[in-house]
Amino acid sequence: MQLPVTCQKLTSDLTCLIQTHLLDSNRVLSLNEDLFDAGLESMGVMQLLLQLEEKFGVVVPDADVTRANFQSIQALGALIERLRNPLP
Repeated sequence: MQLPVTCQKLTSDLTCLIQTHLLDSNRVLSLNEDLFDAGLESMGVMQLLLQLEEKFGVVVPDADVTRANFQSIQALGALIERLRNPLP
């Protein structure tokens, strides 16, 4: 069973994951910064999908693999929260 993750911890973990494993940049990303403008490409999205499953325990359905959901750290955090806590 996965423990709940606070929003702040979630965005912090996402930021660390993206900066250290997916982007070849030392700059600090803001929560709303466009990840594609920052250098995220299609292969990075595929790697991110695997990391989201491994680290956060969520499988992203094909319908949710959209530019809008992967646009920023904030959008990714919202996606993870929605997948972890689906509406009844």
